[in-house]
Amino acid sequence: MYFYVINHVTTWQDRRLVLIILIICLLLQGSLMILQYFSGTSLNIGGLITSESMAMGGEGVVGDRVSGTLVRPGNAALYLNSLISIMLGLMFADSLLTEWFPWIVMAAIVGIMALLFTSSRGGWIAFAISMIIVIGRGLWIKQGRKAIFIFLVLMAVFLLIFGGQVKERLVTIEEDRSREWLDTMAYNIIRAYPFGIGENTYDLYMSDRYAHPAMVGHTHLPVHNRYLMIWAETGLHGLIAFILLLAAPFWQAREWFFNTQADPDRVALGVGLLGGLTSQIVHMRSENFYGLHQTTLLWFLIAMIVSVNQNGRD
Repeated sequence: MYFYVINHVTTWQDRRLVLIILIICLLLQGSLMILQYFSGTSLNIGGLITSESMAMGGEGVVGDRVSGTLVRPGNAALYLNSLISIMLGLMFADSLLTEWFPWIVMAAIVGIMALLFTSSRGGWIAFAISMIIVIGRGLWIKQGRKAIFIFLVLMAVFLLIFGGQVKERLVTIEEDRSREWLDTMAYNIIRAYPFGIGENTYDLYMSDRYAHPAMVGHTHLPVHNRYLMIWAETGLHGLIAFILLLAAPFWQAREWFFNTQADPDRVALGVGLLGGLTSQIVHMRSENFYGLHQTTLLWFLIAMIVSVNQNGRD
């Protein structure tokens, strides 16, 4: 994914095509998830759409947790956050995809509703942080006031309609200690094997020997934290390499992120991509981030940031 994007998505015409596809994908995925939520059915079509999410509950969850074609609600939240951030970045652009503006707004609305119905607390927190980055950049350069106004109105409407549902789910964070208990096992494995246990071997080391006392007898669940997973499997040096990988796109963007003279379209898109990447970085704290679609999306965001930044050097 990375090498394909940086070698073939090199012009603004290329990027326009990619962005149009992302708009369509967010509209389709989000609409499907909304339909799943209100219909109460998995809508399993030829095995394409999983029904696992419909059976997944959780403390404070109102209704079903949906995930569209992305298997799990947490996976769906990662995907939606990234694309919603890009949509908001496009709303800040002056002339990029202006003819698609109504569809961009609609995609953002559908995406936010679908994100709400995942009931993913980590996804909601990641969404809030990524929006602070994107909107904060707009306020810094006094750009995109129309986009900010539309976004604030949308969020006010959603909070009026679904505020109680969101609050009920969020208050369970203090009561749900399961992720903290899973983290304890990871820390115990790290202490026992400071240089790592080997890539993709975490499942082989999960046992009562390393488990938190509250999880003894229930050690089939891996740690829901990508950073601890990498640390346990590859050691501290592997974790440092991973963090440097995630930091590299922000280093790439350092020259234009606060440059008020930069091309507004390029910066708006770049900030949207950075917001999407930030949402993934934050959400990895509460997800094990194992799926192919998760890592593919991560490399896509990194490659697009490099592509947009490279365009400014041409």
